[in-house]
Amino acid sequence: MDNGDILTATSILVGAALVAVQLFLQRRWNIQKSTEEIANRFIEPTMYQHWSRIQPSVVEQRQRWEQISNDERESVLILLSYFETIGVLVLRRVVDRQILFDLFGEVVPLLRDSVVDFLPTLRAIRRSEAVYAEFELLADIFNKMRVPSRNHEQARHFIRADG
Repeated sequence: MDNGDILTATSILVGAALVAVQLFLQRRWNIQKSTEEIANRFIEPTMYQHWSRIQPSVVEQRQRWEQISNDERESVLILLSYFETIGVLVLRRVVDRQILFDLFGEVVPLLRDSVVDFLPTLRAIRRSEAVYAEFELLADIFNKMRVPSRNHEQARHFIRADG
């Protein structure tokens, strides 16, 4: 192999490495952007209204599906669908799991614990055991990531004070 061949091989390797780095950085930027868009959606006033609407009956009193109003049911379904979508994106590694945990690590498990009795009813209505499965997986993931000293009561105070 002469110097020209070595130079050509080196140039190809450097070019390939630069393309790989560029693709990695582009993917990282896309993940960051997707995560920001998802997080910003929850900050919108309507999402907070849905969360506030279910606080007394669903989160604090743990009323049954049949006991809550149609507006509360709609809010539950909107929140479950929102976090179901996040669960799908987290499982497919489209968004940054740690950032979403920092934002929703207390909310998602609290919501799951609050609506766990609703899920069989919702699955029966939709005739599918897969309904909200990714939401439940997201809650499990966040529970595993949780700092042991935190609990749902602290989350309730934080969420009530914030909203």
